[in-house]
Amino acid sequence: MNYIAFLYKDEDIGSKDKDDGFNVIIPDVEGTYTCGDNFIHSVQMAKEVLDLNLEDLNILPKANALEYFTPKKLKQLDIPLNAVPQVIEHNLLKKKRITVNLNLRALKSIDEYMKSHNLKNRSEFLEESALKIVSS
Repeated sequence: MNYIAFLYKDEDIGSKDKDDGFNVIIPDVEGTYTCGDNFIHSVQMAKEVLDLNLEDLNILPKANALEYFTPKKLKQLDIPLNAVPQVIEHNLLKKKRITVNLNLRALKSIDEYMKSHNLKNRSEFLEESALKIVSS
């Protein structure tokens, strides 16, 4: 899911020698704001804070399109009109590598099933099978 972040300059952020820091706010996700030392760092921080704020939610907040954020809406949200919009992607499903031990008969059956059902790999088979069992 893609959320719109707004990046804007703040003279209190960035290195002391030059003013290249940005504040960041993602208004669609309550409490999601951060800052960075430069534009790239600010985008990285936005991704990190977004993932942290969404990781424990069962239902994700609605992600509004850029058109939603009119000048009037930005003013209501106290976001400067010259803020730079940036799309920040949140991966809905995180993956974790695990080790699974299976007997050879089960492994052969999985491989045969995968061929006949056009599945990409054993992980996809195990994930889909587990989700079917858990949700039933």
